[in-house]
Amino acid sequence: MFDRYRQAHPELLDARGAVALPGFIDSHMHVSGVASSLAELDVADALSIDDLLGRIAVYARSREPGQWIVGGGFDENRFPERRLPTLAELDQATGNTPLFLARVCRHVYLANSAALAAAGVSREASDPVAGSFGRDARGEWTGAVYEQAALPFLAALPDRSDEEWIEILSNALTQLARLGITEIHSDDCRYLGGLLRTRNLLSRAQQKTPIRIHELLSLEDWRQGRLSQTPLPIGTEDGLLTFGAVKLFADGSLGGRTAWLKEPYLDAPHAGQPTYTRTELGQLVEAIHADGLAVAIHAIGDAALDAVLDALEAHPSAPGAMLPDRIVHASLFSEEAVARAAKLAVVIDVQPRFITSDLPWLRERLGSHRVKRAYPFRSLLQAGLKLAGGSDAPVEPASPLLGMHAAATRRILGQTGVDGGHETLTIEQAIELYTKDGAVARGGDKRTLEPGSPADLVLLSRDPFDCLDADELLEMQIMGTFVAGRPVYWAARE
Repeated sequence: MFDRYRQAHPELLDARGAVALPGFIDSHMHVSGVASSLAELDVADALSIDDLLGRIAVYARSREPGQWIVGGGFDENRFPERRLPTLAELDQATGNTPLFLARVCRHVYLANSAALAAAGVSREASDPVAGSFGRDARGEWTGAVYEQAALPFLAALPDRSDEEWIEILSNALTQLARLGITEIHSDDCRYLGGLLRTRNLLSRAQQKTPIRIHELLSLEDWRQGRLSQTPLPIGTEDGLLTFGAVKLFADGSLGGRTAWLKEPYLDAPHAGQPTYTRTELGQLVEAIHADGLAVAIHAIGDAALDAVLDALEAHPSAPGAMLPDRIVHASLFSEEAVARAAKLAVVIDVQPRFITSDLPWLRERLGSHRVKRAYPFRSLLQAGLKLAGGSDAPVEPASPLLGMHAAATRRILGQTGVDGGHETLTIEQAIELYTKDGAVARGGDKRTLEPGSPADLVLLSRDPFDCLDADELLEMQIMGTFVAGRPVYWAARE
């Protein structure tokens, strides 16, 4: 009977056998970065310095004279050499072709001599306040670029046309739909040329692939809006594209040793560095809250997290604020910090795949006493904190199923568990990170399958709640993805 009905209504899709869940929400990513990674040099799977340099050299030969080599994704912690390539090695692989590669964390970069010249940075340039140029023991430039020192290079890179951006952004959204993602919370204004251009590019990309996007505002956009007295577009525009909190950075990354710690790294003679002083961070939070806006603050090190908690405690958001404040990443929590955060109306944006990337090498960087406090998801939930799950893609794979698996196992499939097994989540808790709890982070109602909830759905090949082992999550297939009842991905069509 159903087959006859379907023949009369070809728009119907046969979902028999599939299991429906609320659509997956990625609470923190960079869709512009995902798009760029599809069109640039991807060296994420390079396994050694020679492997990395070889890939760069092959790509350099395909470039026209003067064309930049741009891309990234490498992680020197995976190399047997456990170091970054030198400037001489980079120059030998690239010749006169400018190179600018982002480390997987996007807080450390590699630049060759041609890029140094093209960006107008002399080898005697002084370090910026919140960044540095890598130098060896003799003071010679190494080719490493840390944090805000990357700005001259980013400014020198050739931009894509609007049409090029729309094409690759649409491709990225299509890839995300194949993963069951119906909504992303993204940070792109700094990369796409400001708020107005970002709004235009994303909305046009959504015309091709209508995934919901909740976009964070950059600090620069907030400042410009203040100067021009132009209202910022907080809230819903067309149901697909919304804007939210102002993104701030309290520190950098553990992988790049730029996260701000209370104690020095065990494998480096420093403790990272803050992006702002505690006073400056507090003043920013106070001013942004005074404008009725929320903040989303990147904080990875324990010193950075304490500074963020200081600022949020001293300058709480106004009662009835449209959006909650967020702490993004929050990788290293002391017991005291957990208790302090639990008293605040704050959402913690967590990226469970960081666990599988970081913990294999984090002990030698932080020591066992600090590793025990890394990514304490269960403790945070038990303290009553609201968590939302994301990927930070392209830093980590965007697949929510991979994130759920990491949250429930703290390991990669086929490998033994790593530190912090007591902090694993149940399968149900891991799924909730990427479904109903993601909507809370942007001030919306929880996504459910109840009447009245938006028809944002993912169809899976089996019921994840029947999994006896979290490894079974990775055996499931995405059968279909629906946004507002419309199919944006249907496996049977591919």
